[in-house]
Amino acid sequence: MAIQDGQVASMTDQSTARYHGLDALRAFAMFLGVVLHSALIYVEPVVMAELLPETAPVEPSLGVSILSLWIHLWRMPLFFLLAGFFAEMALHRRGAGPFLYDRLIRILGTLVFFLAVFALMTGQDFGTLDHLWFLWFLWWYCVAAGGLHRLGWGRHLSALGWFFAQRSRVLWLIVPVAVMSLLLRENTVVQIIPIVLWDPAWQGFVFNILFFFAGQALWRNRARLPEILRPMPSLCALGAGSVATLLLIFFGAAVETETAPFGLFIVAAPVAAIGTLGTSFGLIGLTQSFVLRGSRLLSGLVRLAYPVYVFHLYIAIAISVAIYAADPQIPQGQNVAITTVATSLACALLYLVMVRFTPLEWLFAGWKNAWWQWPFGEKKAAQTDGLRSRDGAGG
Repeated sequence: MAIQDGQVASMTDQSTARYHGLDALRAFAMFLGVVLHSALIYVEPVVMAELLPETAPVEPSLGVSILSLWIHLWRMPLFFLLAGFFAEMALHRRGAGPFLYDRLIRILGTLVFFLAVFALMTGQDFGTLDHLWFLWFLWWYCVAAGGLHRLGWGRHLSALGWFFAQRSRVLWLIVPVAVMSLLLRENTVVQIIPIVLWDPAWQGFVFNILFFFAGQALWRNRARLPEILRPMPSLCALGAGSVATLLLIFFGAAVETETAPFGLFIVAAPVAAIGTLGTSFGLIGLTQSFVLRGSRLLSGLVRLAYPVYVFHLYIAIAISVAIYAADPQIPQGQNVAITTVATSLACALLYLVMVRFTPLEWLFAGWKNAWWQWPFGEKKAAQTDGLRSRDGAGG
């Protein structure tokens, strides 16, 4: 059931129309990417083989395997769901034209600029996406959302809105996500992503755009958020998602074999769907229930999260490899923890030195939100502009 544009959920700060819990969750998920890639030398043997060719591959510990799978299972679907949510909010606030112009700068502009920078740094061909595949998909999702909004076509959002009209209906999302996990994920778990710009990776594109559309539908039904995302059901959903992750650890060894029966995938697919949806909606509900107000700390973390996402991958790999080379006996969890902290601090320093007070902030935050503005005489007018973008980079 769609609601009128002027209605806002009760848990939202109505004076600013901010969803502080979702802001916090988006920043948290961004920083979890640092954790995930700090463990890459253990969970992706090719990284160790390329950077330390004389070292035998190391099997990931059970703890690192569980942590990596838990993050991997829900993090990107959640990103796209939140991106759709904030995209729909921006479209209704400002219209398709300003929305697409903003995303042209902050998503496609950021992607192209840093593809060139990383190509120069690593010697890779321009267009090698690595972790920036998220921005490539997100750009096209925003183009689709803006175009459909301009045409007034939203039947797909009305259909997806059925799942959010009542709290009990959210459970039915397990069915389509299970089918998608079976058909569009590798071994029902692993995302199929593009390696380069011209790689279609259509399975991953279709899988994630449905989460983006679901986020748009959720915004249209935002008056239902207090009912759908109550603390206790959210905690139960998070628990179910975590248990599903543990089950998938045991399924994983079987489904990765070439002789795995198809029936095993039929069982694993709904478990993967529960892991994805349960963790995502559990975290959404808990953050929206308990993060009710903004703060300078939260605003700083939200502002920092996008640059950390862009900067962190090669830094995390380099630090984790250096730590392992210095002490091959170091516990894996300790390496991951040290690398996560060191990478986060390095990215924060890069942001302060290279971005925060330079024109590069235009790419990450938009001209109106940047400290460095030109012409400077327009800064005051821009800060008082009633249409100032406040919806974040991931939306």
